[in-house]
Amino acid sequence: MKRNLLAFFFCWIGVLCGAQPSGTLTHFANDLKLRQSRILDIQQDKKGFIWLSTFNGLIRYDGSTFQKFRVKQNSSLNLISNRVFKFKFDNSDRIWIQSEKNDIYYFDTRELSFHYPIEEGTLKNANIAFVDFKVMPSGRVWLFPEEKNYAIAFEKNKKVRKIAFDPAKRCGKISDIYEDKQGATWFFTEAGTCRLDKSGKDPQYFFFNGKPCVYNSFLETKEDIIFGGNNGELARYNKKASTFFDFLLDIKEDIIYTELVANTKMLIITAGQVFYFYDLKTGKLDAYNGKTLAGFPNKKINYLGSTRSRQFWFEAQGEGVFQFDLLSKKIKRMPVDYSDSATAGGQRKSFMITSPNGTVWIQSGNAPFSYWDEKNNKLSSVIRCINESKESVSDLMHTAMFDRLGNLWFCSFKQGLDLVTFSNSNFSTLNLDSSNDHHKHNVRSLMKDNSGNFWVASRKEKIALFDSQKKKIGFLASDGTLSSSGPSWGADIYSMLQDNKGRIWVGTRGNGLFCLSPTDQSFKYKVVHYKYNENDSYGLNSDDIFKIFQGSNGQIYIATWGGGVNIIRESNGKIQFINFKNELRNYPIKTADKVRSIVENKDHKIFFISSYKLFSFSEDAKSTNKIKFNEYSQVSGNDILDILITHDNQMALATNGMGLIMADLDKKGQLKVKSIWNEMVSFPVEGVVAIQEDKAGKIWLMSDNQIVRFDPKNNSAETFPELKSIIGTEIFSEATKCELLNGEIAVGYSNGVIYFKPENIKPFHFKPYLAISGFLVNNKELHEINPETPKNPDLLQEVTLEHNQNFFRVQISALDYLKSENIVYRYKLEGIDKQWNYIKGGQSINYTNLGRGSYTLLVSSTNGHNLWMNNERRIKITIRPSIWGTNFAYFCYLIVAGGLFFLTRRAIITILKLRNDVKLEKQMSELKLKFFTDISHEIRTPLTMIAAPLEVMLADDDLKDAAKGQLRIIEKGAINY
Repeated sequence: MKRNLLAFFFCWIGVLCGAQPSGTLTHFANDLKLRQSRILDIQQDKKGFIWLSTFNGLIRYDGSTFQKFRVKQNSSLNLISNRVFKFKFDNSDRIWIQSEKNDIYYFDTRELSFHYPIEEGTLKNANIAFVDFKVMPSGRVWLFPEEKNYAIAFEKNKKVRKIAFDPAKRCGKISDIYEDKQGATWFFTEAGTCRLDKSGKDPQYFFFNGKPCVYNSFLETKEDIIFGGNNGELARYNKKASTFFDFLLDIKEDIIYTELVANTKMLIITAGQVFYFYDLKTGKLDAYNGKTLAGFPNKKINYLGSTRSRQFWFEAQGEGVFQFDLLSKKIKRMPVDYSDSATAGGQRKSFMITSPNGTVWIQSGNAPFSYWDEKNNKLSSVIRCINESKESVSDLMHTAMFDRLGNLWFCSFKQGLDLVTFSNSNFSTLNLDSSNDHHKHNVRSLMKDNSGNFWVASRKEKIALFDSQKKKIGFLASDGTLSSSGPSWGADIYSMLQDNKGRIWVGTRGNGLFCLSPTDQSFKYKVVHYKYNENDSYGLNSDDIFKIFQGSNGQIYIATWGGGVNIIRESNGKIQFINFKNELRNYPIKTADKVRSIVENKDHKIFFISSYKLFSFSEDAKSTNKIKFNEYSQVSGNDILDILITHDNQMALATNGMGLIMADLDKKGQLKVKSIWNEMVSFPVEGVVAIQEDKAGKIWLMSDNQIVRFDPKNNSAETFPELKSIIGTEIFSEATKCELLNGEIAVGYSNGVIYFKPENIKPFHFKPYLAISGFLVNNKELHEINPETPKNPDLLQEVTLEHNQNFFRVQISALDYLKSENIVYRYKLEGIDKQWNYIKGGQSINYTNLGRGSYTLLVSSTNGHNLWMNNERRIKITIRPSIWGTNFAYFCYLIVAGGLFFLTRRAIITILKLRNDVKLEKQMSELKLKFFTDISHEIRTPLTMIAAPLEVMLADDDLKDAAKGQLRIIEKGAINY
């Protein structure tokens, strides 16, 4: 029972992983981006950067920029060659490098600088020449000197220590080093095995009994550690008892590799022409070689790897790749389907890698880089899955790697860097080829009939019929019969409909309308053809049919290009077409002549789109000539290509130029319009050609060559870059969509049909690391003008700038390589911006002429599927004031201003006081003058009165001379006064 369940499990996994990969190629060659064409190795670090080892140093790629790092000639490292032969990441942001000439050094990704392993301490002056290194899971790095008779431990904190062995043990050279899960280190030497505890100083010695015991393999289980060595030597170390136990098996060959399989079995690879499986529970040993297994090669085998604990892969020199199946116990030499380029000469590197979805990729010594096609059980060249020009790709690889998203990176013999982005199983294509003619099938109309059959009309003027399982039934001809050679429909079919009576209506662009009535035989119909006849006033008024629609009341409407809307009236087995030429007197033929589509909302109101306008009407009127048509100017001017009524009775309009527009009628009949393209900055498409709603209420939009899933609840729009590997440069057809019986959505494009099940497509929640790849101030790197800051701008958290360094540019990149040019970034500088700023595809943020103060730069992005992720980065930016803008300067300014104020005040007061004194003095003078004037007047008046009598008295001759002399003195004083 368990074996059956296991077999079922493996089969189920095989179904999931067995689909043929299909990918789109992006090539980077000798251009402004990538200047090194020969790449030796490709790896991805924990943040998501892609690192390349080249003939001239390391290169880091962030999705937009290739940044080169190499040791300069004047460096203290004094390297013979900058060619990076091997590199590994440790746990402390260091890249350990072995050059072509076996120079060992490391690159500090935090400082962006190269270093020699021993730059300080007592070992610095020893001039040790290292020839190899090994990075342990704990982060410790072991360095091997040229003699390899001791080892140097390089710790996370850059401290180094020398581990030397007891000369009496005669250990010889170290062949390898392993680290167990408890952190202990095991040394394989020429004489035996040594163990160094995690915090130990001196190693313990095992098997140093005079007989050389050389081990080559290390396998750790939950309870034991198993060592495999030369001449079939095996040893088991019990971790709980800290003791070795005997472990004897009938193996004579040198054991070079061991691997745990399904937790109970051990795969033993030898240096000979045999491998073994050992059951750890039962103790059973099974040998597989040319004697025990038919088809086993009689040559030395090179183990490549295992997959799903079932398939084991190896190669034999000159005989190709072999696969051994653990369940069936069978071996098979794998045929390889490869291109002519595989015959090119050159030494080939043998390796096997597994993609994140489980696909096996192998390159052997005599076969190209190929994937395992499980369905056909063969290896197929990588060229078979690339939907691009095959001439620019080679399937012989120098190196290859899968990143975390399943993208394939490789450097082929044609050099340069190549990226293959694969599609997933979310989207499938419908095979329309009947004779492998590989002609294009421009699909313009789709329909699901009442039996679940799927009708596909292409521009080959044929209708292909498929059952509900998408198995082809045949081609329907215009005479109503299934026949691949029958008469065509005379024009491209733009619309198909099955009405409530079971009839099939087929509308063409140029050959009118067909009505197919079913007969007693399956897929055989009685056909009636309706065409425009200028003499028939109740006939079809245009042969260009864009849409056939049946309302909830059973009424059939025909949307024509040039003749407006036609309403079918059936009476006594005859059909009349009611249009503006007969009874639709109120029809706005001048603005609604070219009708693309018709729908009905839940209020039984009919809406139709005519190029740049939206109209509606209701058939509540008793006669057709009284039908009133309403035009909605709110959406006028937009090239409307499709219309949809959603589950909540809203209208979704697909426009060419304004993306998706949502519209709704309020209680007063007014149309409320919401432009998703305007309100959602990161909305990925401007032109939408078709729309379809799924059962969850999400709206699927078909643009030129991509599909977008719009979620009205979350206001998110998810794209699917992997579609490019399916349709390439083809485009989706206008208003060509259909919901199938099982809930799948089918859409037509210029070379077929794509279908998918919406509920099976989960949101892509990959959160790319948002890297700060550059911080330039006044067009110079930040660390150049401020040596205290990290050389690696990705480490920046706080930045302090001077007052004249207020022009800066920040370069950002989200490490998502699916379609990096479509990633949307938003940023905001708190203290300056009140709202988010958005950029698409560009990775530079610029701010100029900022004033003194503290700011915080916030940056986040979408992933490659256009979904916003919580990958926000924050950088606190402080701009210092100038010396005349400091607080002390302002304090001085305040003191000076106060002094000037007091001086000015005192001067003003003094001036005012002097002015008042002058004024007062003047007033006093005037008062004195007036006083003296008045006194003089008062005195002069009586003196005048005295002067007249004095003259009389002096004229008297009788008066004595003595008296006259006294009088003259009086007269003289009176006159002079």
